[in-house]
Amino acid sequence: MKIFDRFKKNKTERLEDNFQVRYIFSSDFDLENNKEIEKLYGKVVDAQDQRGELTLADTAPFATFAMIEELFSELRTYITETGTSIQFEDFAIWAYDKNKKYKLGKSGDDGNPFEFLTLSDFELD
Repeated sequence: MKIFDRFKKNKTERLEDNFQVRYIFSSDFDLENNKEIEKLYGKVVDAQDQRGELTLADTAPFATFAMIEELFSELRTYITETGTSIQFEDFAIWAYDKNKKYKLGKSGDDGNPFEFLTLSDFELD
């Protein structure tokens, strides 16, 4: 995915994993509306930043599986402690071939990357 480095606005980077995740929280769990989720998200972003990695904040709403797994680990702890399910408005897996020209696409077209699998109203419980 094409993203902008937050320190060098003119430089572009891509997540080059063959499969990536696109995630959008539902409005109740959006970072602007839910301070608890914002705090957990920030914790993951800070840890990734300290390791010198691209962070969820750098690549949002896209992430590698490793990046989203780290967030899900924090969310799982939150869910266990509060009994609250986390809902996503959109959760999709995108396929990317780094040997082909970059052209953002949707499911069923010739884009690269393109939506491979979409889960609407995905719930993590």
